[in-house]
Amino acid sequence: MNRFFTIFIFIVSIFFCQHTQAQNFILRGKVVRPDYTPVEKIKVFIENYEAVETNEKGEFTISISKENTKPKNIRTGNKDGLVYRTHNYRAENIPLEIMVDIQIKITGQVVYRNKIKGVLHGSIALKNVPVKDSTYTDTNGYFNMTLPIGLTINNLVNNTTIIVNGKEVKKEDIRLLSPNNFVHIRLEEDQPLTLFTIAVYDKNKSKNKLLNGAKLSIDGTVYTIDNQGFLKINIPDLKNSVLELEGFKIVERQFSEKDKFMEIFVEKVANTLPPPATKNSKDSTASQQTPKNTKDSISAKKYTEEISAIAADMESSGKLLEEKNRKISDNLEKLSSKVSNDTSMSPEQMNLIKKDIATLERTFVENDNAYKRSKEQTENLLSRLKEAIYQKDSLNKSITVIQAEQDSLKLQNEKIKEEQKKEAEGFRIRLIAISSVTAMLLVLSLVFYIFSKRINKQKKEVEKTRNQLVEKVQEIELKNRQLNQTLEELKKAQAQLVSSEKMASLGQLTAGIAHEINNPVNFTYAGALSLKTDFNELIQLLEQYRLISLDNVTTALPLAKEMEKKVAYPEIRYEIDELLVSVKRGAERTAEIVKSLRTFSRLDEDTLKKADVEENLDATLVMLNSQYKERIEIVKKYGKIPPIECFPGQLNQVFMNILLNAIQAIEGNGKIYISTSYPAAHANGKYKDAVEISIRDTGTGMSAEVIQNIFEPFFTTKDVGMGSGLGLSVSFGIIEKHKGEIKVFSEVGKGAEFAIILPLNTIQANTSNQQYLATQKTSNKILS
Repeated sequence: MNRFFTIFIFIVSIFFCQHTQAQNFILRGKVVRPDYTPVEKIKVFIENYEAVETNEKGEFTISISKENTKPKNIRTGNKDGLVYRTHNYRAENIPLEIMVDIQIKITGQVVYRNKIKGVLHGSIALKNVPVKDSTYTDTNGYFNMTLPIGLTINNLVNNTTIIVNGKEVKKEDIRLLSPNNFVHIRLEEDQPLTLFTIAVYDKNKSKNKLLNGAKLSIDGTVYTIDNQGFLKINIPDLKNSVLELEGFKIVERQFSEKDKFMEIFVEKVANTLPPPATKNSKDSTASQQTPKNTKDSISAKKYTEEISAIAADMESSGKLLEEKNRKISDNLEKLSSKVSNDTSMSPEQMNLIKKDIATLERTFVENDNAYKRSKEQTENLLSRLKEAIYQKDSLNKSITVIQAEQDSLKLQNEKIKEEQKKEAEGFRIRLIAISSVTAMLLVLSLVFYIFSKRINKQKKEVEKTRNQLVEKVQEIELKNRQLNQTLEELKKAQAQLVSSEKMASLGQLTAGIAHEINNPVNFTYAGALSLKTDFNELIQLLEQYRLISLDNVTTALPLAKEMEKKVAYPEIRYEIDELLVSVKRGAERTAEIVKSLRTFSRLDEDTLKKADVEENLDATLVMLNSQYKERIEIVKKYGKIPPIECFPGQLNQVFMNILLNAIQAIEGNGKIYISTSYPAAHANGKYKDAVEISIRDTGTGMSAEVIQNIFEPFFTTKDVGMGSGLGLSVSFGIIEKHKGEIKVFSEVGKGAEFAIILPLNTIQANTSNQQYLATQKTSNKILS
């Protein structure tokens, strides 16, 4: 029967696995760099599925839902500075291709060559390379910059032009510290810094709609608008600079020289590219029937014709430009000879000619800038064409490799199918054999059952008795484990109660302590500022007197006397004395609070030590000062009791809980009386050597019923949310740990008194208590 059941489970599992795999889709992918080299051991995250890691070929597989065969939410982990760049899907053996690239963060400093000091609020940009966010130096000239994806630190220093405050930095003034990616930039001279603010608005929307993250080109250099829609830059001739905005057309700009502010209004440029050419059905049918080699030759011929046309256009454009420049030169030469030979030119005509020449110069500069931009654009397009050809070549090589892998996979799939067929036939044969053997075993089992029935009947009685004994033993062991578990849970619960009460106590003190320390620190700080002002005036007066000499005493002495009257020297001297007293008082108050806090904060000490109870009471009062000041008077009557052996931090918690209850029991104004005595007044002979701490308030008091329950856990008379009911319970446990006791005396409307009795020596007190109890038992027997 067990074998039949195993076979049935195996068949059901195979069916379930096949059904589950039918609901999923195995997506294969590959992670590559821009040069199509694979990236190994980098994590790939696709939507909400579990992350996978690439192998040595950069490939990975992931099981995703069949309904979503092309997920869009894809990212990669950060490995060796490589970050996600783009991804695309291809109809190949590895459909998903993820491209990663390097993104580096650098730090640097800009200093002046002569004065060796940092450049304050200098703008850092890269020529023709847009940076993600605008970068400025701090007060010491330091800056941080995130390089665009694909730009390395060496390319930045060697091949990319760095622009500081609108001016290009020479290569010899840039130094790279490779181990730390630190760039050191030196400027020629200390020039005055003038920061202009540029705001970009969308003309089609409201004026308050600022564009953030846009790429703004100023005289050919690309800057990035920050996340607020502004750009701060140092360009002296910003008003006459050539501005361009990627994807937008500048329709208006307003410049304020006084406010150093420029507003730019733009409109979004529509995409003017022509739609891609489409072929009719006949052409497409014909192209499908064209052999591959014929396609390649036609495509190559088409590209050759296009490249030849572009080269011809460039050549004709160069000749036309050369012809126009020659004509302009001839005209300028003729104009120069006319001006030189004209002897009747008036000053007014001379000024007009100067203005016209300035216009010609400005036009020449603009044409030169336009030519440079056109040249750079053409170079960039040629570079992109070269890169596209290189990528296409690499892609063709990859396709060849993938096709070979596909052929290999097809052969492997055919072999796997043949092996699966053979395995299925062998499984059917084994299943028939197992079924025959199982039937025979069933017959033998029936015969064996009939013969062994009588023997089993006798064995059952013996087994029943043994099982009963085993059950009783197990029941006893279970009870013991339950008792031990209950004991451990009780210990944990007790520790948690004590810990939670400690945290609640610290939470109540935090705000008060901060306020108590903040007040003396504030007027100490204010006094220090005033002292600084007064001392500065005294130093000025002293410097004036130091200027007096025998040669200029008649002129310098009256000036010093006049300054002495001006700064009011007697008042300053008196004010300094008062400020010094105030600062000293604040420092003493702060020191007192800190000392009390150090005394009180020993909450986690777990060793017995000698401690001054009265000092701990004073520290607790300082911690609770913000709770009772200005409405409750503390009346202390200390008996100068000797130090006791205790856990000081735990006693501080007891004092704080009882004092907090006393403060909260007083509505409005009242008094709290704290007294200590040695020996204990309420010991009644139970303790051989003990002290007593009494805390009495003039609050509302308690009834006899409340007094009976106040030391029970979670019992409280406060409103919901105002108390946990653990303070006095935890305090009672702490006093018991010290072999002492707490006594309560109270009446409704007449306040309450808590008397805490603590032995001087906890170890000796334990022995004394045992002797005292034994004596009480003996006396009770005699009386009975």
